[in-house]
Amino acid sequence: MNPVELYKYVSGNDAPAQLVEAYEATVKNHTPADRFEKELIGEAQSENTPQMSATTFQNNYCYSGWDYLYCWVNRTGTSYVQNYKFSMHANSSPYRGTIRHRLRYKSWGSWHTVRDFVVLQNQVSYIYSSGTWRTRESKVFEASGDGYHHSIRGTN
Repeated sequence: MNPVELYKYVSGNDAPAQLVEAYEATVKNHTPADRFEKELIGEAQSENTPQMSATTFQNNYCYSGWDYLYCWVNRTGTSYVQNYKFSMHANSSPYRGTIRHRLRYKSWGSWHTVRDFVVLQNQVSYIYSSGTWRTRESKVFEASGDGYHHSIRGTN
């Protein structure tokens, strides 16, 4: 939450123009640097869903309103998105076979795994990572010949 959003959240009013201008100037002149911060991490969730169709997956996990959205249905093999973002939310759901779904981020030149787990047929995984600007990656792999859907979305 940035200072402008915090002001509005706490006071219930719009932030003063001076605060908005100061924040925008700071963002414009800011150079991202690595820093130590606690990473907000979502626990893996599993839903027992009967043979999820592409349409059902898109309706439930590929909705608009994010700064970015990738939605792949009826896939096989490996799929991934790797971007420098503030947050990343990802779902996967195999309708045939079993897949691995991993979310990780890069800090100080090294990759750190948020979650890496096996998703069974007819389950839906959900993983997220947010809290600071980082290179993040959602990847579905070990899925050669399996069929699955994969959604990645988040904020810049």
